[in-house]
Amino acid sequence: MHRKSEHSVTVEQMAQTLLNSCLPDVKKQLKVAAKDWRRNDEGVHQLRISLRRALACLDLFSEQFSGAKETHWLQKTLKELLKSAGKARDLDVLLAREMPEQGKAQAHLRKAWKRKRKDCQEPLRQSFETLVREEKLQTKTRALLKSMSAKKADVSSEAAPDRASWSARQLRDRIDLLLKKLPEGSQLKGMHSFRISSKQLRYVAELLQEFHADKTTKHLLRSLADVQKKLGRLQDEAVAAKSVERLSSKLSRKQGKSLQNMSASARVAAESKAVELNAWLNEKIVPELNRIMQALEQSVRPAPKPVKARSSVKRARAAT
Repeated sequence: MHRKSEHSVTVEQMAQTLLNSCLPDVKKQLKVAAKDWRRNDEGVHQLRISLRRALACLDLFSEQFSGAKETHWLQKTLKELLKSAGKARDLDVLLAREMPEQGKAQAHLRKAWKRKRKDCQEPLRQSFETLVREEKLQTKTRALLKSMSAKKADVSSEAAPDRASWSARQLRDRIDLLLKKLPEGSQLKGMHSFRISSKQLRYVAELLQEFHADKTTKHLLRSLADVQKKLGRLQDEAVAAKSVERLSSKLSRKQGKSLQNMSASARVAAESKAVELNAWLNEKIVPELNRIMQALEQSVRPAPKPVKARSSVKRARAAT
């Protein structure tokens, strides 16, 4: 959603507005994921989205949020919650898969997944009690915003950075970091790490677009969406293969062998797909990101220097 805003909106005001939007959304989605997970199979997915947006906000405005003890608490708490939600989401995806017929082995596999999925609810329930019912998330958010207001009053003499230039700089620097994380080969672990980094950049770009929607940012978002979609499917295959292999050791020899064959086939398919995607990243995505980074460079202006207050001596001389 693009926010209609005047050019006078400062980076600090952007930070406050987005924080006020992101953290209440975490609260809302956590309630659904913790209390209504059986009827709403997208609840955990939406919770993860809200968590990633909130973490992207804290990262993007790290300078504005620095110095406040609430910032560290929020980052740590949200990352822990994201990890718990990630385990639940992996199992939701596994349970939604269409599996090849493997008789009793398949039935045991799905039963084990359902049991694990149920166990994943306890950390989410505990987080809901602490963060929502006990209002700890709301309390920490208010404290951080109050801290920002006090900090803003202390640095009011500094020149405010140009918002468009600041936004372009944030994206340019993050694209540069993303390109350095490009996997050298087609290893699944490297692909997964690159996908996570591109997803983090995508959330940052979406946040900035709410205040400054331009063609370059839209182009970046389309490219990152392609990366997330293609590499996300690869990760789903890799997670499925690993989970099947792990559970195969807990079944009878015959059933376990059946699942091991299934896991091996899925792993080979995933590794083959990783080779294709590595070529796609280097041939298409890398050139696109480099062009976007060059376009952003044109929008970056030198950071403004702090406005120095005139000394009392100079003021006295001026008066004479």
